[in-house]
Amino acid sequence: MTKLLITEKLITNKQDFIKFSNIQDTVEFIKYSDFSSNTTASLFEENNIKFIYDQFVNFRDLSNSNYKFSSNCIFQIKKNSLSKFSEVSKDIEVIEGSIKDKDKFLPWDLSNIIFNKKQSLSNEVISKFCGDEIYLDNLFLTSTKSF
Repeated sequence: MTKLLITEKLITNKQDFIKFSNIQDTVEFIKYSDFSSNTTASLFEENNIKFIYDQFVNFRDLSNSNYKFSSNCIFQIKKNSLSKFSEVSKDIEVIEGSIKDKDKFLPWDLSNIIFNKKQSLSNEVISKFCGDEIYLDNLFLTSTKSF
């Protein structure tokens, strides 16, 4: 079964792939050019999942290459092209998630969140500032400088 990974930016390394997809099976990372040039039929059934990591694909590209959606591959697509896969929906599984661009917070991020009506204070932000002494020290230093 083909899996479609809906992402805003390409996932190019295994750590991000595992965080994003929660797939624990052995996955082979291949380029799209290698995937599209491999048109020879194999005598043996391949059990490895292939993950195309270097570009987004769309339905037209896969159908033009006569891709069998029952194959065991994972493609990255953008959310707006998901509807084009509706005619093969029984042969695909959709994985949706997000990669956090920001793992570190700056001292003013906490004050921006507190004073912004549109944002709410999350447990992640609180635990980051309270759990790591460096963040808390930076927050106090920045606060004393601004007063």
